Formats: sequence, C-alpha cells, structure tokens
Amino acid sequence: MRSVRKVLAKALYDTSELAYDLTGDSINALPEYFLSVKIAEHLHDHFHSFSFSMEDSIPELAEEIGMDIEDESFEYRLTGKADLVVRSKKSRRLRHVVELKRSLGIDGIRNDALRLAWICANTPLGHRAEKNYLVVATHKSELFFIKRSQEIQKWINESIGEGIVKIVFEPVDLTFLTSTHRNGRGRSLFGGVWEFKYIA
Repeated sequence: MRSVRKVLAKALYDTSELAYDLTGDSINALPEYFLSVKIAEHLHDHFHSFSFSMEDSIPELAEEIGMDIEDESFEYRLTGKADLVVRSKKSRRLRHVVELKRSLGIDGIRNDALRLAWICANTPLGHRAEKNYLVVATHKSELFFIKRSQEIQKWINESIGEGIVKIVFEPVDLTFLTSTHRNGRGRSLFGGVWEFKYIA
C-alpha cells in the first residue's frame, strides 16, 4: 500500500483498538499525543523511509521550505505548532504535515483545515508538502463526518479559492468501539482521514 491516506486510516483503526487494550479508555478520551506517537510508529513500520518530528512550529517549517507567512491572515493559525511532521529518514526534509483531533467542533476543525490547505497552496511547487492530512476519531456518526467534510471543502474554497486545494475523505469505521469520554460516554466511535492536496 503506497497511499499515505490509507495507511493513516489503518493506523487510526489499529490505534483505536490499542487504546482500549492498553488503557481501558477510548482513543478520544486520551491525549492527542498518544495518537500522534502510535500513528508515527505505524507509519514508520509501513514506510521505512519515513522519520518524524512532533510539535514543530509553523514559522520554523515555513522557513525550512521557503514559505512566506509574514502577511498572512490570522485565520490560518500560522503561529501555532503542527501535531506530527512526516520527514524523510535520510535527509530529514519535511514531507507532510498531519494534524490530529478528538472532536469535530467547528472552530478546531476549521482552523486546522485552513492551515493545512494554506500549507498545500503555499509550499514550493512540486514539494511533497503540497499534500497534508487531518486525522479525527470521535463519538459522531459517519453522516456527521460526511457533513463536516463538505463544510471543510466549502471553507477552503471561500478562504483560499475554488479549485486550488481539494480534499479526499477516507472513512474509518470504529463503531465496534464506544466512547469513554465524559461527553458522549457510551456512544459509538467513528473516525476519518482527510487528505488535502494542491491541485491548481
């Protein structure tokens, strides 16, 4: 399997199962750092040419690959940090940015989605960071994930421009697991991976 999106989906599935086995809690009740580490391990097992860094600042990543962020809008949260950065094991060069979420709240998802789309659209032409990912596991239905997916594309089109960054949603069926989070305890989980790709 060569698709990073599909490997991330498998990693989310396996990590969600592992969360229960190791802690007795659902993946959305654990810190995002747990998901970040386990997904990095899964990706490394599959893609031996990958290495990783975590919590890298966006300004440092921008400087690393030559993106100008000085005049960009606050809505892209370019002063924040990336949850997980996929790098080349040999050169340590940035390949993809991965953001992780345990909810589908509009503010958090919109912020991360626009930031990932901005990176896709502003990275040097032909750079691998033209493709980035958002990984989510929470106690919402598949229909809710699909609705949010449509909204994500709409936000990108309105903010960055239509036909510049396209998203592809990969659903991850976690309904055999139930949430232990205090909000949504006992509800079935579902997950998904969004791939953001510069297409213009």
